[in-house]
Amino acid sequence: MRTVALSHKAKTTKIHSLKDPHWTKLLSIFPMAEVKTSEPGWSLIKKERKSGPSEEQKAAMEGAASIFVNPNVTYQFRLVTTGTLTTTNGAVLATFVSWDPTNITEYSSYLIFMFNEVRIRHAKWTLVPVASTTANATSAAFAISSDLGFTASAPANLAAVIDNPTSRITTSNANTGRIFEISVAVPNDYLFGAVTSPVGNGPNEGCYGQFQIASFISTFPTENAFSWIFEGIYEFRSRT
Repeated sequence: MRTVALSHKAKTTKIHSLKDPHWTKLLSIFPMAEVKTSEPGWSLIKKERKSGPSEEQKAAMEGAASIFVNPNVTYQFRLVTTGTLTTTNGAVLATFVSWDPTNITEYSSYLIFMFNEVRIRHAKWTLVPVASTTANATSAAFAISSDLGFTASAPANLAAVIDNPTSRITTSNANTGRIFEISVAVPNDYLFGAVTSPVGNGPNEGCYGQFQIASFISTFPTENAFSWIFEGIYEFRSRT
């Protein structure tokens, strides 16, 4: 009768035949089991793969992880925020909407913790006139433009808006039923900026830039002139 040693690490169990009823049980207990014998005709009966991922699986996982830190791999997200432009009685409306995304919840609560760098690729501003009557000066003309040289600065006057080559003219008269849109594709040479300070290094980097608006005349009364939606396409890279 042949005796075979069933080995698993430092443990050895002897069985007398491959038909031994304990064979299946032993193999289930020792998944790394192999038959060791010096007699001819007896060789490896069962030797399962070691626990854990294979080399191929490791390579696949490492490859997937590496794209998050590879600066040549980028991810784009569309971020949106909304607001209202309100006139002040007897004053010229002159204000802005910055491209800085830090006040957008999705950015400040999630994306800022996922990536190291960001830049804006496209910006769009949609304005819906809501001035109540045509008798009010709030339903007069407004100049709107984009400006890559400022990021959170109210225009000094109407001329500062009109002189910009992207300037357009619209009205806040809700009776026209007109919705106004202005958009800009940010130049490809915009540099990436730190997600923690996307406008901190000045123009041509990160998310520097803004839309701006100014009224042609002083407005009255104090009234909502526009409801607006800002949409930005932001590009991220180098996952933390």
